[in-house]
Amino acid sequence: MGFSVTARAQYTPRSGSTGQFIAVRVVPGVTNSVGAAQGLVVQEAKSNVRVDTGELRDSIHAETPENTGKTVVGNVVASAGHAAFNEFGTGRAGAQGPNRGNVPYSESWPGWEGHAFIRPALDTTREAVNGVFRSEIALSLGK
Repeated sequence: MGFSVTARAQYTPRSGSTGQFIAVRVVPGVTNSVGAAQGLVVQEAKSNVRVDTGELRDSIHAETPENTGKTVVGNVVASAGHAAFNEFGTGRAGAQGPNRGNVPYSESWPGWEGHAFIRPALDTTREAVNGVFRSEIALSLGK
């Protein structure tokens, strides 16, 4: 069971010259920002994850940002089958642990506490991501 986190950047499309400006100048900056932010989160998540065989670390990747019309969406995915178990934990220990997620836990099994790697990556890259958005949007506006 893999899982993903999503970054969304919203903008308002308009008609006329303002709409053209947004489509030609703003949207590419937003798209570049989301892609660059994903790269930062992936790099940090890979440095946070516990490594045994490397399968989990190697499964962490960014999907191509998608423009849905007024939102640019970028996902960071950990696709290894055991990714969610590592992030959130399992059984009673996971249900009571600090990394508890919105996932089902079996109280009949002792389990283990999660060792989050994506959530801490989001937290530690927050300022850098904000800086990426500021610089990429400024670049797209020609500033």
